[in-house]
Amino acid sequence: MKRRLGLIAYGFLALVLVASNASPLRTWESKPARTVAGETSRFGMNAGIGALDWDPAEMFADVMKTWRDVTQPDGVTPVAVDATGWPLADCRFLVWHGLNRAAGTYHLKLIGSVATISAAGATIQNIAYDAPANTTTANVVIDGLTNYLYLTFTGTNGGVKNVQLMMPGHNFGETWNHAFLTALAPIPVIRLMDFTATNWNHEVNWSDRTLPNAATQQSHPTGYGWQGRGIAWEFAIDLLNTTNKDGWINIPAEASDAYVNSLINLIRNGGNGFAPLEAERKLYIEYSNEVWNGGFDQAQYNYAQAVAEVNAGNSPLNFDGETNTYYWGWRRVGKRLVEISKQFRAAFGDAQMMTRFRPVLAWQTDNGQATASHQLDFIQKFYGTSHWGYADPHPVNYYLWCGGGALYHDDIPLAQDTDFKNAVQTDSKFAAAYGIAYCNYEGGIYFDGQDDPDWFAPWVTQNMLDHFQYYEEHGGGLWMYFTLAATWENGLGFVRTIRDLNTRKYDAIVQLSQQTQAWENTFGATLPMSKDGGDFSLILGDWATPGPGATTLSLNAWRAYHFDANYSGTYKVWIEYRSAANIDLNLYAGSDRVATLTANTNGSPAISTQYLFNATKGLCAIRVENFGVTGFDLIKVNVEFVFPTFHLPFTRKGQ
Repeated sequence: MKRRLGLIAYGFLALVLVASNASPLRTWESKPARTVAGETSRFGMNAGIGALDWDPAEMFADVMKTWRDVTQPDGVTPVAVDATGWPLADCRFLVWHGLNRAAGTYHLKLIGSVATISAAGATIQNIAYDAPANTTTANVVIDGLTNYLYLTFTGTNGGVKNVQLMMPGHNFGETWNHAFLTALAPIPVIRLMDFTATNWNHEVNWSDRTLPNAATQQSHPTGYGWQGRGIAWEFAIDLLNTTNKDGWINIPAEASDAYVNSLINLIRNGGNGFAPLEAERKLYIEYSNEVWNGGFDQAQYNYAQAVAEVNAGNSPLNFDGETNTYYWGWRRVGKRLVEISKQFRAAFGDAQMMTRFRPVLAWQTDNGQATASHQLDFIQKFYGTSHWGYADPHPVNYYLWCGGGALYHDDIPLAQDTDFKNAVQTDSKFAAAYGIAYCNYEGGIYFDGQDDPDWFAPWVTQNMLDHFQYYEEHGGGLWMYFTLAATWENGLGFVRTIRDLNTRKYDAIVQLSQQTQAWENTFGATLPMSKDGGDFSLILGDWATPGPGATTLSLNAWRAYHFDANYSGTYKVWIEYRSAANIDLNLYAGSDRVATLTANTNGSPAISTQYLFNATKGLCAIRVENFGVTGFDLIKVNVEFVFPTFHLPFTRKGQ
């Protein structure tokens, strides 16, 4: 759920205020609060493993969209090709290998004349040539028993081009495999990370990308990973439009600002004969994939860029004097996503941000390697205030819609799955503490391989639903599963083949899609809440464990106190604190700074004003931050419900 918290300012505020040492508040600007109900999907799925001839998702109706290789007829000697990749002489195509495709008659059509067409893995029938159209057609009959197909064309007059090979039951001109579309039917959000080959991707300029008219969408430039360069963005947008699904895209790690602007232009206006993204489609926007994961070279790239940026001087990555180079890398992920978010906002306007276009901050699960804490704290401190010289500050949820990690779980009962529960609680608390939704970019139940007997165990479906229920009851929002179909190990796929959806994992997805109501959040303190300062639910910047009594906050440290908001509406917060010198205490409701307290209480307890703020139903948080140079004691944190939403709330621009 979106944890949108905004301060409410009304003329009758004085009716609920008490004496305060708070510094004067700045001007508030009227904006509608962002809400979740009815507009956010509960789950989604990573679809396909990329532009690969052996992808078990079998996405394209035309299997020639992903042919692997073309040579001279001997299968060894390279053949000359035109600018789009079609051969200019007699040739042999490796169409696919390592996948048993559907048996039946595949319909072949190409531009050019050929004397003979031969195949390995199929038989050729009914070859015909239409001279006026310069088009050759044939039937390619597959028995379904072989896992490869080679097509050889000889006696050509300068090669062949625009070769199409349509799967059984598909017409020329169709883009998507019917079975693939059927499998996607219950899935509301499609993540396109593998589709566009995000990992090991070295696209910098818009000209580096795959074009939709390429002879094959499969290409493997030097330096790219096993998935190659990925499928054209035009096809990604077309898939979302065709299926009426929301999308989740991954911006390549090395992509320039100009690349991002060109992608935005394609989304908004279409191009190369393809339509723009339909206005009804929401889009989740992630920077690369697992930039914390040293196994991917985007992590190495990001780290090197961060170090170079700091060494060059005047970088926000070490705005506070941070010397840990790995933390610079975590911060750069946040910086890059803020920049991308601002580009989308500039193009589509404020009204479409966080409603239609939703930037996602991905970190390592359970705040692994302190990725969540450093990224979120960096965005809030540098881009959320003017303290460090940033000219146009805004709250965290101005830049981000949601954040989270990869949420996998073992095939064990929920009651025994301590790691899963700990990860959910930690990450949901970090998201709520900064006023963004909690989401996960991939995950699900994991099997040992394709021969794991649990594939068809009846308990698997309920196990997945149990884990999903726990997730939603502990602040969980959008959970993207991984992945629709997979051949390697097969522990990650939800189906083994796109033509057989009869698995217990897929059954769970179907059941979730048929539920009319989500499980409600039960995580966080019940209201009214009156917590000792020491009884915090999350901490950053100090070493302490929750307990009774007060807590002392050192410089740049904060404590969070999470509560379960039963209603979307107006709440009030006040604190009791103590200081021996002038302080700089920031009081946050999620992303929004409610007040700054600066007075010296001379060692005596002081009670703040009661501040009104707006909260969306679900897991929310109050956060108390020491932004000064003097420590102070936090004695009590209090939150109460005031009234439900029935007005236009006010939200505060970041400072």
